[in-house]
Amino acid sequence: MTSISAGHLAGLLAIVGSMLVGLVAVIGGLLHARRGRLFAHEERMKALDLGRELPEDAARVRVEAGEGKSMAARCFETTGWVAGCGFLFAMGSGSSSVADKDHSTQAVAVAIAVSAGVVGVAGLICGTVLAARATDAGPASIKPRFDPDGL
Repeated sequence: MTSISAGHLAGLLAIVGSMLVGLVAVIGGLLHARRGRLFAHEERMKALDLGRELPEDAARVRVEAGEGKSMAARCFETTGWVAGCGFLFAMGSGSSSVADKDHSTQAVAVAIAVSAGVVGVAGLICGTVLAARATDAGPASIKPRFDPDGL
């Protein structure tokens, strides 16, 4: 019967731990989005009960969408995070393989680094295309948000 070395056990625990952290993050994100939708629904229902304008009409959504990051900026940011984390994982697995003189682990480190590089290059290309196609739409509406006579 083969025994698991301390290094392999630590690596296995790191993998399982990171998978659990990822699972908790995904579930937490889904619950957060659900809670936001419930709050938005309650806000719309309260506005209807009071006879007020709905808080998320089409003009407001267009204005708020224009204030956020562009798709190109989001693409560049996501690319940076994916490539950076991929290279960090590759460096971690590569440094452990140097100490163990294990060539199969070095191959895995190279595969992780190449995958992160491919994702990075694809993201940069797609972000550049999005940035090149982006147009300056200008202000979404010239109508004031509130009626000055109503205040």
